[in-house]
Amino acid sequence: MSAVGEETALAGIQCLVAQAQASRSRAQAIADRAAAALFSITIARGP
Repeated sequence: MSAVGEETALAGIQCLVAQAQASRSRAQAIADRAAAALFSITIARGP
């Protein structure tokens, strides 16, 4: 018996990876905001 298309284990793994990449964790969102704030401060201070 063999699976094809969306029934294969590889297809299931690919689906899980795609879902994980599409969702942003809370920690990632906080890190993004902190990086944006640090960038803004650095630019505002100038050379």
